[in-house]
Amino acid sequence: MDQVNSYKYLGVTFEEDGKMDCELNKTIGQANRTYFALNRGFIEKKRNFKKTKMRIYKAVYRPILAYGCESWVLNKKDKVRIGAMEMKYLRKVKGVNRLQRHRNEDIRRELEIQPITEYIEKKAA
Repeated sequence: MDQVNSYKYLGVTFEEDGKMDCELNKTIGQANRTYFALNRGFIEKKRNFKKTKMRIYKAVYRPILAYGCESWVLNKKDKVRIGAMEMKYLRKVKGVNRLQRHRNEDIRRELEIQPITEYIEKKAA
C-alpha cells in the first residue's frame, strides 16, 4: 500500500495528521455558496414565512454545514467558525444584522433551534 498525506472517502477528506482544516474550509465554503444562492431569491424576501425559511435551514443548510461531522475532531476555533456560518443564516431569517447586537442565544431561542455545535456533537455520538 502507498502512504498518502490525505485521502477522500465519501466526499470527506482525511488528512495524515488528523487535522480537519482542509475539510472544514471546504464545508464552510459550500455552506457559504448555498447561503448566497438562497439569500438572493428566498431568505431576503419578506413575503416568505420564518417557518418556511427554518424548514429550508433544517433540510438544506444545516446538513451541508454538518456533512461528514461524524469524523470531525473540533477545537474551539473550528466551533466558532461553524457557529458563525450558522448565525449568518439565522440572523438573515430573523431580519437583524450584527450591528444591532442581538445575542445569538436570543435569536436561536426565538427561532427554536439548537446550536449547530450541539447538533454536530449529538450526531457524532
